[in-house]
Amino acid sequence: MFDAVAAFIGHLHGIGLHGQELWIDGSFVSPKPEPADWDAVLWLSDEDVRNCTQSQYHALQALKLRKNLRQRYGADLYIGRWDDAEERDYWHRWFSADRDGAAKGYAVIIL
Repeated sequence: MFDAVAAFIGHLHGIGLHGQELWIDGSFVSPKPEPADWDAVLWLSDEDVRNCTQSQYHALQALKLRKNLRQRYGADLYIGRWDDAEERDYWHRWFSADRDGAAKGYAVIIL
């Protein structure tokens, strides 16, 4: 699982993403000895989107193909809008509790 996350981060760096946040949740941050998958939100600001090149834009669009990401990296990825405080709060609350409502954490990676 760590190798898949590291490979995905390498892919994001290859696209040219640096300084953005990637929030990771799911089995990856659980005590499960053999986590099956991981969930993540890639946060992009409005400025990030405005300043991306055409090839970066297409690469970011490809990240929305969830089936491919799950097969390649074992990930369910969502792209969040950093400038939307309500959206950040939603994901913070979602990632901060398990299915039973018990408090838990999530990982924050700065690309």
